[in-house]
Amino acid sequence: MNLIFVLLVSFPLGYFLANRTTAVIAYIAAFGPLFTFQTLSLVTDWAGGSTAAFGGPFPSSNYSNVVGYAAVNVVLYLAGFGLIMLGHRLGAGRRVRRANAGAVNLDPVR
Repeated sequence: MNLIFVLLVSFPLGYFLANRTTAVIAYIAAFGPLFTFQTLSLVTDWAGGSTAAFGGPFPSSNYSNVVGYAAVNVVLYLAGFGLIMLGHRLGAGRRVRRANAGAVNLDPVR
């Protein structure tokens, strides 16, 4: 779920929003509730008897699976910031071309 979000939202935020800070804040605001929902969903399934999420029946778990889950989410979170920066850098050229397209040349013709 987080992977899909990072791939579909991060780059367009950086590309289309002119202010990088706004793009980063929007990403943080959207990623937080999504991460919370995903974690709640996994913990609920785990408490219901599923061993797929954290490697063992509730309340015991394989600690390496929990750390792995955290590590994967941190990497995804940071990759999202990288995609925002990449999108902002590539979008800067689009914004410059767009700003210059409507400009009127007032220099006298020779």
